Amino acid sequence: MRHRALTGALVLTIGLSAACARAASPEDPPEVLLHAIEAAQEDYRLPEYYALARRFLTRHPQHPAKDAVRIELALQLIAENLQSPASAEAQEARTLLVAQEKEAKRESDRFDAALLLLKFGAHSTPAQVEAAADQVLARYPKVEGITEVQIWAIARLLELDAVAAAAGRAARTLDQVDAETRTDYLRLIARAKLRGQPAPLTDLEKAQLKLAGKKLVVLDFWASWCRPCIEAQPALQSFQAAHPQVWIVGINLDDDPADAKNHPSPFPQLAGKASGVDERFGVTQLPTYVILDGAGRIVETELEGEGLFRHLLELLRDGEAEGRKPPHQSQKR
Repeated sequence: MRHRALTGALVLTIGLSAACARAASPEDPPEVLLHAIEAAQEDYRLPEYYALARRFLTRHPQHPAKDAVRIELALQLIAENLQSPASAEAQEARTLLVAQEKEAKRESDRFDAALLLLKFGAHSTPAQVEAAADQVLARYPKVEGITEVQIWAIARLLELDAVAAAAGRAARTLDQVDAETRTDYLRLIARAKLRGQPAPLTDLEKAQLKLAGKKLVVLDFWASWCRPCIEAQPALQSFQAAHPQVWIVGINLDDDPADAKNHPSPFPQLAGKASGVDERFGVTQLPTYVILDGAGRIVETELEGEGLFRHLLELLRDGEAEGRKPPHQSQKR
């Protein structure tokens, strides 16, 4: 359920065949080139497709099919370069999209290009994400599909662990999304308020998870159908073995708790689906990890992988430093 940077990829309704129909006649040179472009793309002959599409854009910059050819070429380049966003082809895709937003005749086509630029952009900080999204919102305040900008921004902010910023955008978007998304956003808003608060666990749940007296606790929200959850457990187990001050417990969210037996967890477990513990913690995706301090307060709600381990190590170092501080001496008057 993890959110991804290109979630909700655009499906463009302008096809090359429709563009061909607007050409003057089947004998017209641009028409022949358009048919060749479409055939090469359908057969996945990419080098030929790229060469033909580039030739068309160079030779026929005023042709009615220009916008369709340009956006399709950009989409294909993006699809082939998701793992290499710094490549020359990726930069070509961005250049095409910039030109599309600037030159396309229809506002909807310009917006499609702007949205793709967001999704394929190099926004590596929460501030960059927020600024880029706000710029598009300002340029296209009433275009159909503008909610996609907010959805992208919220997902990207969550990937960057900027929960408070994501929750703020979610709160402003509640009346624009479907019922399922609204439920997820309400959980996100609730989760953003949890840091520093006592963990919403009952005394019985705390006893089942053996939390009494533990200095640092990680709650691992998981399910047997969640492959990343299962794959992460050996690393969690190794980290706990190396740092026994950290107590890791699992909260299983399978609809049928018996399903968890197919993937036995190495940690103490709580079957949490029926009790609604996932709702109390605002869990919208799996795996989700929540860190508690020794007093049972929530320290962090949105970390995973190496980010989780780095944060735990920082907390352990801070705790060691705190323990080495000299005792407080009262000051004489």
